[in-house]
Amino acid sequence: MNTEGSSPIDSIQSLAEFWGIQNLPRIEDELESVTEPVLDEKNLDQNVLDQRVLDQKVLVQIHLQSTAVESIHQIAQSQGVQDTDLIQEWVLERIDQEL
Repeated sequence: MNTEGSSPIDSIQSLAEFWGIQNLPRIEDELESVTEPVLDEKNLDQNVLDQRVLDQKVLVQIHLQSTAVESIHQIAQSQGVQDTDLIQEWVLERIDQEL
């Protein structure tokens, strides 16, 4: 593995930050397959592992009237976001209000 010019990946957070700013098509030629683990969980802080569990997402299905779905779609389009992102934002805002 080519490590020249790269720093070791020392946490899940640093890995997430790295991939959060990358443009995959731009760096595709630099990627290579690895056979060994890149991140050794035995060496991670327990808080990092706990945070990983907290960050896991769960799929929730809801039934809505077709008119509500169309309204959500129109609002999402007007904001330039996906329907599901808008719904998630609304749910999280409501949770914050209730807590």
